[in-house]
Amino acid sequence: MPVVIAIISPLLKLIFASAIFILTLVKTAGHIKQSRESGIHSIAEVVLRDGTLFFFFNVLLRSIEAALALASIFSTSNQVSNTLTTALGVIDVYFASLTSILTNRFVFNLRAFNSIHTIQHSVKAPSNTIAPPLNALNFAENRFLGNIGAPLDLNQWNDSDVDELENEVEQGVRYIELEIPDTVNALTTLVPVIYDHDKGGQVSLVPMQREAGLG
Repeated sequence: MPVVIAIISPLLKLIFASAIFILTLVKTAGHIKQSRESGIHSIAEVVLRDGTLFFFFNVLLRSIEAALALASIFSTSNQVSNTLTTALGVIDVYFASLTSILTNRFVFNLRAFNSIHTIQHSVKAPSNTIAPPLNALNFAENRFLGNIGAPLDLNQWNDSDVDELENEVEQGVRYIELEIPDTVNALTTLVPVIYDHDKGGQVSLVPMQREAGLG
């Protein structure tokens, strides 16, 4: 029975990995084909590319594991058998590390997809019109995981937030420090006018006189 378990275990892992890859390929291949025909860079391309890379290393390590397991079982030398068993343990460690590395790479590629490509279209759609851009990625968020799409650098958004706040404060002060002309009376209407708006010009109140007979 231990011999059977030692043989079946790596084979089941290999079969499971193959099934996951086949299902991913079936679900994404059609979508990628339609996206390319429409001239859109689809996020499914990232899923299929990173999934294929993960599957390749997964099959490679699982195949080596299965070969070492079979060699260890049918080996007539105890020393060789112990060496192969040790090698199996080392492969498990590397497989665990490789899984974490490839998973992190996949998440980073998902996060960078929108900023790198900016959902640009390389060719025109069949209707001679460029297909509309896709929405930005929205990552799942909950109390346990948090936001997996959040930046690793905690100061990444702070600088832009501070600049935006300073701009709002400057604009607020600009409006607060408006000078009211001395010629204002009951028939005067103050009209705000912005000079050089594109260059961030000042806002001035221009007095407009109404006729006395008009309400």
